[in-house]
Amino acid sequence: MAKDDYFVIVYKILSYLYVKLKSGEDVNPNMITHDNQLLQINRKYWDYIMRNLIEDRYITCETEKVWGKELIYDLKTAEEMWESENADLVILDVNLPDGSGYDFLAFVKESSKVPVILLTANDLEIDQVTGLSLGADDYITKPFSLAVLRARIEVQKRRIREQRENQSIKSILPNCYVIENLKFDFERLCFFKGEEELSLSRNEQRLLQIFLKNQGRILTREILMERLWQDGAEFVDENALSVTINRLRKKIEGETKYIQTVYGQGYIWRKEE
Repeated sequence: MAKDDYFVIVYKILSYLYVKLKSGEDVNPNMITHDNQLLQINRKYWDYIMRNLIEDRYITCETEKVWGKELIYDLKTAEEMWESENADLVILDVNLPDGSGYDFLAFVKESSKVPVILLTANDLEIDQVTGLSLGADDYITKPFSLAVLRARIEVQKRRIREQRENQSIKSILPNCYVIENLKFDFERLCFFKGEEELSLSRNEQRLLQIFLKNQGRILTREILMERLWQDGAEFVDENALSVTINRLRKKIEGETKYIQTVYGQGYIWRKEE
């Protein structure tokens, strides 16, 4: 492509940004992508132009620093940076010049719980299912507004803060559990669902603690009865366990079902992610 074409494209990009910023309107990032009607250039050339504009500080990235240094445009660089940098959040385009964003998503989720927001032009259900099944925490279809992206980022940042607060509480109070809006303190025998203090019977407290200490593990009815009624479990009516589980479910559960029935095997507490 001729040098004159380079400056024409740069002029189009900067003119669009200037008009939007001057009017106070939101910038639509899809209007300055390589394949829209305004530019219509190949991806590599677009990457080259954008790198120059960022390095020369004509434009800057408004989003939170993910890598702490710069935007990354290809799969190879992303994998190299992942090994050397600590990321709190990854915003990942599915369509990369040297591979698929799905590959990098799988690469990240193999060894990390860092949240990933996928960006893609594909609005097919199968594409969304693929991304979410590989561990994506959110999925945004192009075109989208910066306001939507900011809102989705804030949701993930809030989850990160909550997870860190929960881990901090657990390190200080090992017998205290915070799960979403539930708070269970077995040292002080205080149990809350949101702002509501729960009244749990002794058996309900024991059963809750058994489940929490075995999150993600299937517990048979026999095991639960032996641990719940340590002395004389053989003399307890098996229906007593069902009654205790149902009462506990009604008190602690809402839309989220924590105690799940595994038919033919027993029960399991949905493990925190």
